[in-house]
Amino acid sequence: MSRWELVQQQYPTKLELTESETHHLPYTTKESFMANIQGERILFAKFGSEAIYSRGVGHTWKFEDGREPVKEAHFKASFVDYGLVDNLDYHTGTAEFRGKEIKYDKKNYHWTYLNNRPVNFHTPSERNTPAEDVTAWLPRPGIQTYIFLTGLPILLPQSMTSYLALYP
Repeated sequence: MSRWELVQQQYPTKLELTESETHHLPYTTKESFMANIQGERILFAKFGSEAIYSRGVGHTWKFEDGREPVKEAHFKASFVDYGLVDNLDYHTGTAEFRGKEIKYDKKNYHWTYLNNRPVNFHTPSERNTPAEDVTAWLPRPGIQTYIFLTGLPILLPQSMTSYLALYP
């Protein structure tokens, strides 16, 4: 039986967390509950396979079995590719990659941009492509032109291609 299951058995009366207590949870926790222990609200959360607890907002999180504090490095390491992002906030699951804001999808264990496109850490940014390389895609008279709407190529008629050439 896991440590989390033992903690759940130990405290059969589980209460819901307040909104501020919910914001105090590390983002990658899977389950949580609050127990009233001798008149004090104690928060419990499943962190990986471990059980952690906190005496509430503003208090540190500790491993339930050894009572050792959970370090910031532990929380950050619970995010895939955490070493490749900047300004990681382990409470909100947000960070930055190459100057753009990203968020962590804890159900699918990957990072996405705010427009929900997946972050690819292992290829160069398309924004770093020099402008000279892009000019080959501009419409020219007598050449068939494709535009992409929602990722699908559409062949434009020659008359429309000439129209697009007026608006570079």
